[in-house]
Amino acid sequence: MEDTARSAPPSGTKPAKYLWGCGGLIAFFFAGGLLWLVYWLSPGHLVTMLTDANPAKKRWAVDTLIGKGPDSAGATVLEAATDPGLDPEVRRVAVFILGEMHYKAAEQRLIALMKEGDAVLAGQAAFALGRMGAVGALPELLGAYDGAPKGIKLRILASLGELGNPDGAPLLMREGARADDDLIRDTARQAVMKMKEKHPECCG
Repeated sequence: MEDTARSAPPSGTKPAKYLWGCGGLIAFFFAGGLLWLVYWLSPGHLVTMLTDANPAKKRWAVDTLIGKGPDSAGATVLEAATDPGLDPEVRRVAVFILGEMHYKAAEQRLIALMKEGDAVLAGQAAFALGRMGAVGALPELLGAYDGAPKGIKLRILASLGELGNPDGAPLLMREGARADDDLIRDTARQAVMKMKEKHPECCG
């Protein structure tokens, strides 16, 4: 009896091993879940979601990228915006995101898109320059206006309003007085009102 008692395992050994095993398994799955979450929220993965057929998922990806801000996601989004191999709509949305997150490092690339991209992409680039407050792009916006298609002109006018720089006021005032195109006239007048929010003394 004494030998049997001495050779028996200490009380509680098996439950302790079981708990350690369960704890290790939980930690493994927890770590895996964290890694998956980090990947899911990474700018690279979010950019791939811009092609999602589900509008809600696409909108979520857009909002999340904007929320991450220029330091975290700007370079990745700019890469998508300037990749000619991507779907034009994905590139347009990427340009929109750059403007909303105020990624000013994209200014020169957006100016190039405004000059060389298709009409939709060029117009979005023009507006994004205004949204991000790229005052340095003002001469390019003014210079591109007269020879641009109407769709791009509308975006340039709106961009000037977003910039709010009085140097854009003469063009806005001129186009706001036009009688031959209601859409151009109304867009220019709205841009003037936007500009007056920053510079009440401008625009007469």
